[in-house]
Amino acid sequence: MSLAKIIGNDYFLAFYSAKNCPKFTGWKGHGTIWRPPDLRKEISKSPKFYFYDNGIRNALISNFNSIDLRNDIGQLWENFLISERIKHQQYTKMIVNNFFWRTYDQQEIDWIEERNGKLFGYEIKWNKTHVKPPLAWRTAYPDASFETLHPDHFRSFAGIGDS
Repeated sequence: MSLAKIIGNDYFLAFYSAKNCPKFTGWKGHGTIWRPPDLRKEISKSPKFYFYDNGIRNALISNFNSIDLRNDIGQLWENFLISERIKHQQYTKMIVNNFFWRTYDQQEIDWIEERNGKLFGYEIKWNKTHVKPPLAWRTAYPDASFETLHPDHFRSFAGIGDS
């Protein structure tokens, strides 16, 4: 039984990788098709799941501990930022395709947006670590922008002010 059938489509989003047609589950239908170059190392069928509310995620995994006792703070932070970004996109009527990027050799970018014919990559980190985009990404998409989001730099991404 799928996660969607267990908790319903109204509580989570499933994003598929960029190589596959971006598929939005639980958020007003399906996204439009964006197909990158056919890179043999890109994974195309492994979805990432995000919840509209971290409380639902916490309930499913039975973990309501405080942040200092959690071993999943990075996943909580990523889920929070993605849900807030999607709300911001909807409120501002932003025309955008959302997906993530991952290769078989474990190179990954957490969040990709395709807007106005341009790619914007975002790496989401709980710690104030600045990372460079993976070499395979830079090679395949040399004109794409890339930004690291962390607790001191996320507000404009989430639509809650400048950061």
